[in-house]
Amino acid sequence: MSDVRHSELDEGSWAKKWSAQMSRPQIVAPGSLRLVSGRTILRGAILHAFACDVAHTGRRPSAQHGGEAAGLATLRSFFETRGERYSEELSSPLTGWDSCSRLSPYLAWGHVSLRHTFQALSRRQEEVRALKRSGEETGAALAVPAARREGASDRSFV
Repeated sequence: MSDVRHSELDEGSWAKKWSAQMSRPQIVAPGSLRLVSGRTILRGAILHAFACDVAHTGRRPSAQHGGEAAGLATLRSFFETRGERYSEELSSPLTGWDSCSRLSPYLAWGHVSLRHTFQALSRRQEEVRALKRSGEETGAALAVPAARREGASDRSFV
């Protein structure tokens, strides 16, 4: 074990700085991006693999679909239902797929930002705490109330 210490880590300021950064307002995504080639990609558009010079385009029906909408839906389903037994079921090959977040590709490719995920998690944790304080049933009752789901945009939840 190393005896090297970093003063910022010892004081806990790294965690404070990270939390402050993640709590800042989110930046609005641009409506389109102009590529070096001169082509323009509209926000939310997913290019076909051939357009990106990807050699392998084999079909995998069970593969996750890309894009912001799919990322936000995955985040929402994890907070509403799949994440309920996350800590107990993540390591099991039988239950891991249903209980894991499945957010890695959306975070890695920038479809959902870490700041957005952190802020959504913070709001969700407060909702769960409020339910528990009020004595309401936990478990299935932790799902976002139907009135909030209905008519709300994907972004309003998260």
